[in-house]
Amino acid sequence: DEFGIDVEIDLIKEADTVKKLYMLIQDSVDTVKHTVKKFISDTYFVDYSDILEDEALTEQGFMDSKNILQLIIWLESHFGIKIDTDKVTMNQIESVNKISQYISAHQNV
Repeated sequence: DEFGIDVEIDLIKEADTVKKLYMLIQDSVDTVKHTVKKFISDTYFVDYSDILEDEALTEQGFMDSKNILQLIIWLESHFGIKIDTDKVTMNQIESVNKISQYISAHQNV
């Protein structure tokens, strides 16, 4: 049936578009992760490879609450976003992965 083939082709095109969009978003998250890790590494003299992406930065032993505040200020400046410290919980920005997700979700909003 010709109609069925057209629908299937449209679905394939939509799936391909969704896949490309997902890959673009993932690339963006990966770029943010790299940029955040590079800042932490350069600023706090931590080996880049020692920064664990899933573990809380404060639990990794090289950042305290003062450093987190400095990181927030840098994130706002570098990524052009506003992090409302009255609304954002530490849990939302405690690790490189969570920071990357937060930045990706709030850029261009």
